[in-house]
Amino acid sequence: MIEKELDMVFGEKFIKEMLLSFIKNKGYLYPALSFDNAAWMVAYRGLTHQSIFGQCVKIGSKLHEVLKAKCKNIKFESGYRKGYVRISSQENTFIDLRTNFLRHRTSGDELEEKIEFEIFTKKGKGDKTSDFPIVYKKNLVVNPVRFTRLTHPKRDNLNRNEKHLKIAEEIMVPIE
Repeated sequence: MIEKELDMVFGEKFIKEMLLSFIKNKGYLYPALSFDNAAWMVAYRGLTHQSIFGQCVKIGSKLHEVLKAKCKNIKFESGYRKGYVRISSQENTFIDLRTNFLRHRTSGDELEEKIEFEIFTKKGKGDKTSDFPIVYKKNLVVNPVRFTRLTHPKRDNLNRNEKHLKIAEEIMVPIE
């Protein structure tokens, strides 16, 4: 679901790192975490400064176009997934693009949840995230109904990513 929101496809290693970071950061203790927003909160607490090198981006998406325009050393490799290209770097160059989810908040009478997603480069001069140039930014609205539908245990739920669920089962400790 997060992948669709971001027009990206994450590799197995990336998913594992996100879940391990969520655990390390004790994201499960985040006060705003609920069953309805769990996917976004795992990203919020688990995708902190994670490199997107090697991840896939949807061809023609806004993210794809922004990365092409703003990152001169980026290279897109095809053949990994239909309609997507893999983020790489030009020969003899280095690219360090990282993710950040931030500013989780609720607003309005109906408590609409929002979260911001950023991709930044570590070519900044300082150590704080605010010192690094932002390459891409997207505001996301948490859709609890969509998440609830995906987590419903119907066998015909074709939108569930079984590969990601298997990774989560391996990493996350069952609650008893």
